Amino acid sequence: MRILGAAGVPAAAVRTTAEVLADQDLRARGVFVSAPHPEFDEVVIATLPMQLSQSHVELVPPSRPGADSESVLADWLGASSPLS
Repeated sequence: MRILGAAGVPAAAVRTTAEVLADQDLRARGVFVSAPHPEFDEVVIATLPMQLSQSHVELVPPSRPGADSESVLADWLGASSPLS
């Protein structure tokens, strides 16, 4: 990276997911939070990249795959009982 930087080429290290999740500075800044999960007890969720002091966003774990399919198809596409 030093050679690229000296040549004026923007470059940065790429970290693995495990390295990012283990980063204590990111954890201290609140980038990751633990949230309860009905199947896995707790899951780690990344928060929004910017945090506004007056705007709290509640993070919830995603639902199980397919759990919301019927309501999404009905609400967004007007389908009546698509999975029945």
